[in-house]
Amino acid sequence: LEVRLAAKRHAVIVVAEGARFVDDAGPSETRKDASGNVMAKDVGVYLKNRIISRMKTQGIPISLKYIDPSYIIRSQPANSQDSAFCLELGINAVHAAMAGRTDMIISYWNQHFVHVPMELTTKGRKKINPAGNLWQAVLTTTGQVVAPIYKTHTKTATHQHPAKSPESRD
Repeated sequence: LEVRLAAKRHAVIVVAEGARFVDDAGPSETRKDASGNVMAKDVGVYLKNRIISRMKTQGIPISLKYIDPSYIIRSQPANSQDSAFCLELGINAVHAAMAGRTDMIISYWNQHFVHVPMELTTKGRKKINPAGNLWQAVLTTTGQVVAPIYKTHTKTATHQHPAKSPESRD
């Protein structure tokens, strides 16, 4: 992390949901869920605190933002298809890592899992029409309420037919 910050002046750290850690601060109270399973401590908060502490002792100024998207993204529990898809993404990510691949993401394209170089993922920006079919399908699938503004304001800036406007791609 220190090398990355020195070279690029920024870094993004992603930690898998469910990642566990051993608290090196010594024994502490163990929390259990309703079934009696040991509940893992929040590894994100742990890493945040350790990184801030390390940078402070090294005299490296840092502005660290910790975002736990789990409460932001989910509007309903994952279904079996979500779980199976995430399992396949994870398996493919592990295979890529074990093969020594870096600077890439796992994606699903034409019914195949593929490795996409990171530089391609940031090369362009896709715009999604909030009144278009794709976004409406996302809202419906995730059980979100459709905002009235999207229902009433569907004209594009160029007043073209939505299907022909580059800004209104679904």
